[in-house]
Amino acid sequence: MLSTNKKILISGCGFSWSGQERITWVKILKLLSNSIVDVGGPAVSNQFIINNIVEELFKNNYEYVVVQLTSVGKLDVEIKTEL
Repeated sequence: MLSTNKKILISGCGFSWSGQERITWVKILKLLSNSIVDVGGPAVSNQFIINNIVEELFKNNYEYVVVQLTSVGKLDVEIKTEL
């Protein structure tokens, strides 16, 4: 069981993403005074979830890492703003 005051890295899809209005398990971990870095997002693919975890782990150290993958077969779309 996770305790309080821990540095936790999380990546997932909309089921866990803390940037939404709904209560998620990530928001509950924040209520326990944990330092949460959430690199997930809404409607994202497993490739996005994993890439963000790996990139963040190269930059910083964490006590815990939680990866919540989304459903299999989800379409992965990359959007670029430049032409």
